[in-house]
Amino acid sequence: MIQSKTSPIPEWVLAVLRAPGPGASSLRLEEESLVCASSGRKYPLHPIPNFMKEPETASAGILPLNAEALSRKWKAVRAKPWIGDAAVEALPAGRIVLSVGEGYGEFALRIAQRRPDLCVIGTEIAVDRISHAIALRDRLGLKNAWFCLASAGSLPFAAGSFEFGYARGLLQILPDPLSAVAELKRVIGKRLLVDQLGNHPYDLIWFWLLQRYENLRAHLQGRLPNTRIWGDIAQTRELGGIWRSVTYYKQWFRGCREVKLLTNYLFVWETGTHHPFWGRFGYSGALDVHF
Repeated sequence: MIQSKTSPIPEWVLAVLRAPGPGASSLRLEEESLVCASSGRKYPLHPIPNFMKEPETASAGILPLNAEALSRKWKAVRAKPWIGDAAVEALPAGRIVLSVGEGYGEFALRIAQRRPDLCVIGTEIAVDRISHAIALRDRLGLKNAWFCLASAGSLPFAAGSFEFGYARGLLQILPDPLSAVAELKRVIGKRLLVDQLGNHPYDLIWFWLLQRYENLRAHLQGRLPNTRIWGDIAQTRELGGIWRSVTYYKQWFRGCREVKLLTNYLFVWETGTHHPFWGRFGYSGALDVHF
């Protein structure tokens, strides 16, 4: 554990930080950097805490959202139920929640607002996304959320640091999802929610049809369509990710105490409930993993 009376990062964050990579070496604080005790490598804390060699400057193959779109996204996230709400509400006060691949910070900050007695750490690989998350946190005046640049396959945390964590829309787009799964198992002690697992039952034709449906529905309702149904999937697929049926992803967590498949509805990405049958043919799903 790092100790400093004038630390530039919160003490509750310092308590769980370790140098990323094999060995989980301790870190010492030197001015505005953390230094690995074994290798001497420095990890800068400003302008953004960075535990990566080469962070992405843009959103890792996804088109960045403009200010108006981000504002709509934040409002929508706060208003809608989420499949992880029950797990978060069940956590005792004082626990730290981990988000890997947090994106623009909406869900981490949603948790921080709803449960001021919890703390939340969000990791991301894209500078533009994490910058937005930090700016939004500061505008909201939240002291119980912290963000950093870190790879899902090499997390800067000690083993078992978190009781609960989540990864949304992440694992299936990684070229090597098993390395990220191994890291999640290492740092999370009890429960992991893997959400927004894109379903892939009928190749990309299914998502193209869903996008056409969303465009028509938005037109009839007099609103702008959610273009991410096709847009995000078409772009992230170029990164070399593994897009399979939602039932396939369970094998990543063989040997865990319990793995529940929570399949989504046909035309819904974010929802507080999942359909046990029709969702298997739908847009996405989630895994509720108990270690």
